[in-house]
Amino acid sequence: MKCMAHTKARCQERRVCLTWRWLCRGLVWLVAAAAVGGLVGPAVAVEPEARAVPGSGSNSAAAATKNASSAGGAEEPPDPQPAGPDAPAANSPPGAQAKFEKAFSLTMSAKTLEDFEAIIALCEAGLKEELTTQQAAYGKRLLSWALNGRGELQAGTDEASALADFQRAIELDEKNWKALFNRGVARAVAGALEEAEGDFDQVLQLRPGFSKAWLNRAELRRQQGRFRDAIADYTQLLRLRPKDQSLAVDALLGRGHCHYTLRSFPQAVADYNAVLEIDPTNVLAYTYRGDVRFDQQAYGLAAADYRRAVDLPGVGVRTYLSAAWFLATCPSSRYRDAELALKAAQHAMELTSAPDWHCLEALAAAHANAGDFDQAVAYQSKVLEMAPPDAEGAARRLELYRNRRPYRRELQQPSPAAR
Repeated sequence: MKCMAHTKARCQERRVCLTWRWLCRGLVWLVAAAAVGGLVGPAVAVEPEARAVPGSGSNSAAAATKNASSAGGAEEPPDPQPAGPDAPAANSPPGAQAKFEKAFSLTMSAKTLEDFEAIIALCEAGLKEELTTQQAAYGKRLLSWALNGRGELQAGTDEASALADFQRAIELDEKNWKALFNRGVARAVAGALEEAEGDFDQVLQLRPGFSKAWLNRAELRRQQGRFRDAIADYTQLLRLRPKDQSLAVDALLGRGHCHYTLRSFPQAVADYNAVLEIDPTNVLAYTYRGDVRFDQQAYGLAAADYRRAVDLPGVGVRTYLSAAWFLATCPSSRYRDAELALKAAQHAMELTSAPDWHCLEALAAAHANAGDFDQAVAYQSKVLEMAPPDAEGAARRLELYRNRRPYRRELQQPSPAAR
């Protein structure tokens, strides 16, 4: 683990949370300093780029977020069909049809808010005129397409307006699966997880081969503690064999995390091994496999995984937390290292933009291991002020430090870094 001291200059935390990306993937760690995976965003059946809901995959205290790209741009807008059994009557005003055709021509180069707003204005004006059934249906579909596109551009900067656009797009065209997907991401970002899952359910009914919807729903279920349901969704995504290998990596990391939480260690290791076959430099796969091996009391293998993780580019908060807990609390004195534990915990603190109780607790454990119980008590007291009431073991660790005793890992419980 001595190499850890030399990695500071290379450490850049790419945070993953419920954000537009996937619309968060880096659902990877979806919340706080630990997030594994992420929700991804809109895309078409041929796997174009899409938004994600933050989760398990790329490297970050949540994981590396993917850029959200326009779902609207991935699917062409509906082409006007003026001819046919429901064509305009000879005496119907041509104004609406002209507006729709003009709006459609603008879709070919629409990229900015102003572009989409021009299309929306033309569609809304056309829908106010006397229309045939065919014209009205077409105008609504085209307006729905444009609203979804505008919503995607607003996502991340004006969430309320984006959600309103996705909602209206769905009201106009209930089969607009991309708007449903985007609304699901927006709802997940807002914390409305049940409603978000319902949107992903509908997307999968309309597009059962859409990998990103399987991933996002899996991330939501994992966040809610429904690990077996999440495993089923991750597995279905993997059966689809997505061309985008990052989706497979996210699914394997997320499924591995579920197996780990369920204490199914061989399955978890198998998933992390599979990630490393795809991406031999995946920091999180080494980190999570190290956590499993720590639980299995395979301390030498755990140390090797953590050492490899901290020596890779892109190492982040999650990896430093695991390394700090291992170095400070391992039951075997052979693997404890007071100096490196403090450095790892301090690196984690430096990579967070705001005080984080997970990092403070690792720092408290490292100070206690080094015999500095006054600092350990100070940091652990802050943990109790910041952490949720059900933070496992936090109060008991404070009592240990007050009694001038270090904390040693209890192996029947997951590593504190994996919370």
